[in-house]
Amino acid sequence: MLRLFELNANYIDSYTYPSSNNTGNITVNRYEEVNRFEKDIKITINHTPEELRGLDVDSLCLYYLDEDSKRWPFSPKSAYHLIG
Repeated sequence: MLRLFELNANYIDSYTYPSSNNTGNITVNRYEEVNRFEKDIKITINHTPEELRGLDVDSLCLYYLDEDSKRWPFSPKSAYHLIG
């Protein structure tokens, strides 16, 4: 494993309304966890040549925690792409 990190996605919805004592507006933010996406998303992770030395880069992929099964399946659309 090269790196272990946590990636969280949240939807933020803000509501602004006048205060009850007429001293200005009050903004309330509502956060909702997002764990499904309607469209594909792109995640980029940069590695140094030292981190990749000796590895089969064609075998690199991302795994995610399936919270129902408590397993770490790999993301079938993940792949290593050399940039630059």
